[in-house]
Amino acid sequence: MRRAAETRVGLVPERASLSTACVQRHSRPLGRGVSRCPLYAVARSIVNNPALILADEPTGNLDSRTSVEVMEIFQRLNRERGITLVLVTHEPDIAEYADRVIVFKDGKIKSDRPVEHRRNAAEELKNLPIIEDEDEDEES
Repeated sequence: MRRAAETRVGLVPERASLSTACVQRHSRPLGRGVSRCPLYAVARSIVNNPALILADEPTGNLDSRTSVEVMEIFQRLNRERGITLVLVTHEPDIAEYADRVIVFKDGKIKSDRPVEHRRNAAEELKNLPIIEDEDEDEES
């Protein structure tokens, strides 16, 4: 059973179309095989083909390009696999990638509205520069 799960985890980055640059940028191990790559966290969340993904501040500590990469994967998972995503964010620009935004204040719903002009992460990625790894610059 564990071997089957490990095999699925190994295939997920490829299935999720994780950016090689992101994986290389963030894949320095933290210990016990844990990766810094935020996209691996996304990949781990889809290993068992869930119907729902709960994402708490998935772009909170990421650079702009990697944030858009994460949102592109989420949009694709929703569109192609029908996975529902519940995303918690304090970033209004990230909320614009959603179909619907629910704002809470003091534990109560303050507003619940559809996003009129939803951002398209795949289109935005085409216009963003690729971020070079700082370590590669130092080696040159």
